[in-house]
Amino acid sequence: MGAIQEKIVRDFLDAFHAADVPDFAAMLRHFTEDAAYQPLVPDGSQFVGAERIIGVLSNQFETYTDCVCEILAIGSGPRHVFTERIDHVTLLRDGRRVHSRVCAVFELNDDDKIVSWREYWDTGNIVTQMGVSRAELDKDIA
Repeated sequence: MGAIQEKIVRDFLDAFHAADVPDFAAMLRHFTEDAAYQPLVPDGSQFVGAERIIGVLSNQFETYTDCVCEILAIGSGPRHVFTERIDHVTLLRDGRRVHSRVCAVFELNDDDKIVSWREYWDTGNIVTQMGVSRAELDKDIA
């Protein structure tokens, strides 16, 4: 159950991590118009609207490049896909390679479009690897 939804999420993550700068315009097709994205649960901002989400994702690529998504585990139900992955990125400011373990929850509608995307990860680990403050990290995310 959920194999179709898992493929959609894998395809989305592949598109997001496929190049130094993804084709963000093409990625719009994965979201409903009123989709919500929360890149850091529970205390991060939530961004609503497909165009806004693409803007946030595009902004993230102003701080890093060479993003590789390594899916460690994936599971699903009729409307939800859960992933555990490691994102590997290279920071533009100093070429440092950063590795972030991320758990994400994707909710899809009956048309197999992403309605909601929430991510859970250890900000302390990322702050240490990047050598930035939490406030600077928050700015990089949004």
